[in-house]
Amino acid sequence: MKKRTDTQLTELLGTALLQNALMIDDIEVAYPVRDRGIDMLAYIDINSARLFRAIPIQIKAATAEGFGVDKKYEKFSELRIVHIWHVHSNSNARFFLTNYEETKELANGRKTLANGRKNWHTSAPSEDLKKKLKKYEVLPGEWKRKLKLGS
Repeated sequence: MKKRTDTQLTELLGTALLQNALMIDDIEVAYPVRDRGIDMLAYIDINSARLFRAIPIQIKAATAEGFGVDKKYEKFSELRIVHIWHVHSNSNARFFLTNYEETKELANGRKTLANGRKNWHTSAPSEDLKKKLKKYEVLPGEWKRKLKLGS
């Protein structure tokens, strides 16, 4: 019998991987007390312009590969969605950073969210989608630039 994936554990592992990646890149993290669509805040308390800057993040973690879009995140203008693949392997984990509009476009939004549909997800991204996601992949040392948190 196949072991059922514990989705809560998958989410916790993804959150820990992202926290680690951000902190290695000198970005602080905080967690909202209530879940209203934001899983984490990534912030720089003092950047080069001596300004506080924070970015809300929604985490989508997967044990293998996965990608999706949910209309409920449309309301957050600065929300960044981080899809994390292979959360059970620190060395193979991959991070993809998008905003809602980019996520919708990558999911072919007009078709996937047609007819009043509010969300779409795949656990088997097509080769075309994987190719498009390459430009959104975040590697170590790129988080500040990609999150636009300054230096």
